[in-house]
Amino acid sequence: MKRALALVLLLGLTRCGALDESAPTRPTPHACKTVDEDLKPVLDLVAAGQLNHLATLLQTDLDPSSLRAVLRLGLDAAHALPAGTLKKLPDVLSNSGMGGLLPLLTALLEPLPGKPDATPPVPPKTAELQAFSTLAQTCLTSDLFQLLTDLLREPALAPAVDVLLADGLSGAPQLQNALKGSGTSGSAGIVALVHDVMTSMAAPGFDPHPLLTALEGLIDPQAPGILGALDTVMKLATLDAAGQPNAAHLATLQSGAQCLLNADPDGRLVGHLYDVLVGAPIAPMGPSAGKASGTEDLLQLLAYVTEVLAQSQGARDAMGQVFGLILRPDVAVQAVPELVLLLKSDAFTGLFQLIHDLALQPCRNQAVQ
Repeated sequence: MKRALALVLLLGLTRCGALDESAPTRPTPHACKTVDEDLKPVLDLVAAGQLNHLATLLQTDLDPSSLRAVLRLGLDAAHALPAGTLKKLPDVLSNSGMGGLLPLLTALLEPLPGKPDATPPVPPKTAELQAFSTLAQTCLTSDLFQLLTDLLREPALAPAVDVLLADGLSGAPQLQNALKGSGTSGSAGIVALVHDVMTSMAAPGFDPHPLLTALEGLIDPQAPGILGALDTVMKLATLDAAGQPNAAHLATLQSGAQCLLNADPDGRLVGHLYDVLVGAPIAPMGPSAGKASGTEDLLQLLAYVTEVLAQSQGARDAMGQVFGLILRPDVAVQAVPELVLLLKSDAFTGLFQLIHDLALQPCRNQAVQ
């Protein structure tokens, strides 16, 4: 049980300025909730012994400086937000594409550890886990996070994300039909296609126009759907405002494509993503999931996180260490099911409220009144 409590202690460090030495020593109860109130969903899981392996990892396997860097990432991103943004955080999270992003993330993670207690046992996806772990430790570069920041701040991205989520959660039927029409079908066919695209992208002198032209040829102008959304995302990532190749973005994409090929030469991750998308439909969370306006707000929030990651080597190293460790095959069998359980719980509400309190410091504000 002591090891399980490590997670609580970790989260408790962030309470009311524990990383800020100037925080008040005796906060007014009405200004700051207790740890138990803000983090009750996490505490309930800890008390039930359902996060023991994650707590042990945090306590024994994660470097202390990396642990603080992960916590600092949330605070730095919160402080970077425009004035008044944090006050709107609960509304943004409840009326955004988070309702589609989290179920998709959990659907991707859940099959990886297998089911050792099933009859017959389902083995873990060791190759996929190793590819994910290697990717997390080697491919999360400053340039990649800067590219993500640029994309997240593009106004045209939110509607495209809504379409991608809606079609992806329902099994990507339009994409499957389009690929079949072009002679590509099944997991092996998709893996081969993406491998060819990544190889082409990683080659010197890559020009995105032929690839974009080929994609546009598959789009039905009357119903662009997911292919139209993919076209939008690819143009935002590869072209500048004048429609010419964006040199900085292309250099990042080329190095990223090569890193992906090195980390996953057999295309296991692409095959896993395909299997998840075409499997059972993924139910979005909440009645308002997928609203374009909410998604735009959410993407703007994420842009501040990726911007901090682009600028902070320590934050990138910490993130790579955390996910590289949790997804390592010998660890993931026990850690990933607990991570999935955490993602499916209400814990994020309390965690975001905690960040809200730290950034706005209502304890300090009321103490000086």
